This record gives sequence, C-alpha cells and structure tokens, in this order.
Amino acid sequence: MLEYQAVVLAGGTASKMYPLTNGDVSKHFLPIANRPMISYQIEMLEKASFRDVIILITHQSESLMSGFLYQYNGSLKIKVHVIPEKLGTAEAVVHAKELITGDFVVVSGDLILDPTYLRNMIDVHRTRDASLVMLVKKKPDMSEYLDYIGLEDIAEESNLKKLIVYSPSSEVSTVLQVQRSSLVKHPNITVYNKLLDAHFYIFGHWVLEVMTNLPDPKSIKSSLIPKLIELQNDVVNQDLLGDETIPKEAFNDPLEQANTMSLKWHKKSDRFSCFAYIAEDNVYCGRANTSKSFMETNRDIAKGSSTFTPFEPKNSRNAFIANSAKIDQTTTIGSLSIVGDKTTVGGKSSVKHSVIGKNCSLGNGVKVTNSIVLDDVTAEDGTTINNSIVCAGAILKEGSNVVGSTIDYNAIVLQNAYINKQIHKRE
Repeated sequence: MLEYQAVVLAGGTASKMYPLTNGDVSKHFLPIANRPMISYQIEMLEKASFRDVIILITHQSESLMSGFLYQYNGSLKIKVHVIPEKLGTAEAVVHAKELITGDFVVVSGDLILDPTYLRNMIDVHRTRDASLVMLVKKKPDMSEYLDYIGLEDIAEESNLKKLIVYSPSSEVSTVLQVQRSSLVKHPNITVYNKLLDAHFYIFGHWVLEVMTNLPDPKSIKSSLIPKLIELQNDVVNQDLLGDETIPKEAFNDPLEQANTMSLKWHKKSDRFSCFAYIAEDNVYCGRANTSKSFMETNRDIAKGSSTFTPFEPKNSRNAFIANSAKIDQTTTIGSLSIVGDKTTVGGKSSVKHSVIGKNCSLGNGVKVTNSIVLDDVTAEDGTTINNSIVCAGAILKEGSNVVGSTIDYNAIVLQNAYINKQIHKRE
C-alpha cells in the first residue's frame, strides 16, 4: 500500500472520558492493556503494509509523542503535524493537506482494529476509484452509537455495500430525513442504526478540495460524508459548498487507460461513489472513546479477542505478568489479567479479569475484579476494587472499597471508605 498515506487523528479532547483525560493527559496515550493507545494504530498500519503515516496532534501531546517516537523502531515513516485545538475532524486533515500527496486513509486515534480487511478495502478503493470507502461493523447490542446508515446491496458482493444515507447521531432527533432523489435512484435501501462507524475512511486525493470548501467546523461525519453522498447522487447538477465546480482532479485518472484493461474496471462515474465495507463478526473492531469502552477494550486485549497482544509475557494460566513484577506466592493472578512492570502484589490477594499498570503497589488481601488500574497506584491492605477505573497516582487507604467508580489522578480514598458508582475527585 505504498501509494496510500495514512492520517491518524490524535488530537481530540475526549470529554466523554473524563476524568481519564483530565489535565495534561491525552486520550491517545492512555494505556490499553499497558500499551499506549496510539501503538495499536501504528501496529495495525504496519501489518497492513502502509509506509507513510501522518499523525495529527495538538501542542498538549508533543512531549508524549516525542517519547513514543524515541522508543519506536518499526518500519513506518512517521511525520507528526501539530494542529490547533478544537478543530473539526475534516478541518484537522485540511490543516495538514500539504503533506498529503495522493489517495489517503483517515483513521481515528482511538480505534483498535484487526487489519484483516484493510487490504480488501484498499483494493475496492483502487479498482473502483471511489471517493469514499468507510468501514463499519454490526453491533447488535450497541447503545452508545445511533448513527443512521442506509446501504444498498451490490451484486456478487457480500461485505461491500453502496452508501446512500448517512446521518450521524448528533444530527438526528426524532425524524430521519432522506433526499427524495436518493429514494428514486435507490429504492432498495436498508437503513441501520446498529452499525459501528469504525472511523476508518479511505478517500480519493481530490476529496481534500471538498474538505477545504466545507463550512466550519469541518467534520468528516457531519458534513463531509453527507456532501460526498450528495455528489454521488447527481454528479452533473451538484455544486460544492463554497465553490461552483467539482474539483478538476476528480475527473483526472492517470491510470484510466490501464484500468480499462482490467476485469475489475468500473466506469468513470464510480469516482464519485461512496461505499461501506462491513467487517465480519470475527474481526475485532472497537473504539476506546468513552470510559466504558476504554474498560471494555482493555479487557478484550487481555482475553485475546483481537490479534493484538500485551507486551508482558503470558504464563501457563493465561495471565500476562511482567518479568519485573513481584507477586507473593499466596496471591492469585487469574487468567485474562495483566500485571505491569515493577508492580508488587502482597500476600493472599487476587486479580481477576483486570489490568494492573506499572509501578503499582498492592498490599495484602487486596481484591481487584473487572477493573483497570493505571500506573503508580497504591492499594493498601484489604482494599477492594470492583468494576472500576483507578487513575495513575491514586492512593487507596487500608480497607477501602471501590465499586463501579472512577478514581481521579492522584486522588486519595480514605481508610475504610466506600466509593460506589461515582467519580472520586482529588482534593
């Protein structure tokens, strides 16, 4: 995929993850299974044979990004581009458009995705020369995302669908509006609201001009995709927002003569087509963009739901324990759990279906179940942590009990305190 560049959006503020992203903490460097979140997108792109990657960050993340790149020794050629804060997603891409020289992929920095179908998606985009190919996955139990996505079947294709309607949850109140021209030209549309938009998009290079001419704030979901669908419906009569011509580049295909000799060649109007590629059920696809999904993604990596693995070695009981961790022989570290570097766990404690970060100190009789404990946390004797997130530097005093809660960075939970279903802030 040498001809495709990848653009990783790693500059969001992630208000839905408070207090995990409180202060100077950037979402994209939060640990997923004790690995920086952004390391998963980097590994995914490496496995999919990408070469050039542009990572968009804000000033807040510069030092963290520098630290990550200092330790990175992979095959990708990575460029870091600093963008202003609070830009729309498309606006962020436009800010780096001088670095984008050809067709490109945009991937969210909170996406954890097995790279199984990325080559297939690239092939679809290349052979059809489409304006957009986006990845979606069926999520029957999904409650956090209610985007409305209307798809039309394509003959002899199972995963690939024509994208006809796209209304993000932020744009839909009680009534879904569909253009009449869409229904006339595509009478057999199936509208879904249980599809996860993976935030993995493949665009033709000419789409950069469409992005540039969108009104602010320029958003991939709210304005760009609906605009591309509008162009798709009637190429001849549609005008771009802010301009009255379709980008000339959209009609220019240097490989057209070669493509006409291919069995998979498609007509020139396909250049304005939008497609959705539906991932199979067995392909892991998750986004860590809320506190709930952050917990779920951590657990999924620990239990082997994806092709990604923790950095810690796996033992005979299917637990991942760092070689430098010190675990008392009377303590049980259950399967599907992770214990990070230089963490100590005292006697008669238990860790079940949980992730324990680096440099943590867990005393005697500590019980951690279905929880995520970040780095440098102290849990004194008799502490119980259940279905909770404990942020870095927190101190849980002796006998404290934390249930269904999030403990803020460097917060102190008093001795024998009971914290239930709340955000416990530091004073």
